[in-house]
Amino acid sequence: MNDILFYDGFQDLFELNLDLFDTNIINLSIVLFVVIKFLGNFISTTLELRRKLIIDNLQNSNKKILLVKEELKKANKKLEDTKQSLIETYDFRFQTFQKRKLLFLEQVENYLIQSDFIKQNILTSQTKKVLANIYNKLVISIFNKLYNNITLSFCNSSNFSKKRKLLTNHYLKRLSGRN
Repeated sequence: MNDILFYDGFQDLFELNLDLFDTNIINLSIVLFVVIKFLGNFISTTLELRRKLIIDNLQNSNKKILLVKEELKKANKKLEDTKQSLIETYDFRFQTFQKRKLLFLEQVENYLIQSDFIKQNILTSQTKKVLANIYNKLVISIFNKLYNNITLSFCNSSNFSKKRKLLTNHYLKRLSGRN
């Protein structure tokens, strides 16, 4: 086997570099070239995949942001519509309340006027009734006193029974309202 290595033609074909430093540099450069070549391809592929993943994530985030913005716009529009509806409802109910309040105040005023009118009518009719009762009692009292005075004076006179009948008839006619 040593014969093959020391064969003259073999050493010419394959020279051994006996300089160790040069050999290490060459080996290191070959290893670095291989590592850089394969590792560079791997890193560039990995970085490219990572870049695509980041771009996809950013695009998905942008889509989500657009969807959220759209939902926010819809929610704001719905909020504005609800707010406007509440304002309109409040205005309508306030106007209705004002109208009912005015109607109620008018009714109360009318009831007070009617109660004053009824009170006046009751006072007037009661006053007339009391005055009529007083007048009737006064007239009856006057006629009774007059009758007693006349009766007493006739009792003392000689024609008492004829005058008594005449006076009684006349008194009864006046009480019944016939003259």
